[in-house]
Amino acid sequence: MDNSPKEIYYFRIQNHLRKMGLARESLRVCLCHEFFRKQNVCLNLIRPLSDAPEAPSAEDSPYFEKLFQTVKSEVETLNSEG
Repeated sequence: MDNSPKEIYYFRIQNHLRKMGLARESLRVCLCHEFFRKQNVCLNLIRPLSDAPEAPSAEDSPYFEKLFQTVKSEVETLNSEG
C-alpha cells in the first residue's frame, strides 16, 4: 500500500444539508474508515470553476479547513482511546 499522505481535494455538501451537520458526520465517517485510519490525511483543496453548481466562496475554504482539523482531532482522540 502506498504510504504517502492522502489528500482531500474536493468535498461538497449541498447548502440545505449543512445545517444538519452532514459535513461533520461525513468527514467523521471518512476519517474513521480503515483506509484513512492507516494513512496520514491532509487537505489540498482545489478551486472549482466559478460556473460550477454551488461553487464554494472564498469564505468556505477556511471554514472547511477548521472543520476538517476539528474532526480529524476528534477521530485521532477516539483512535488513541481504543
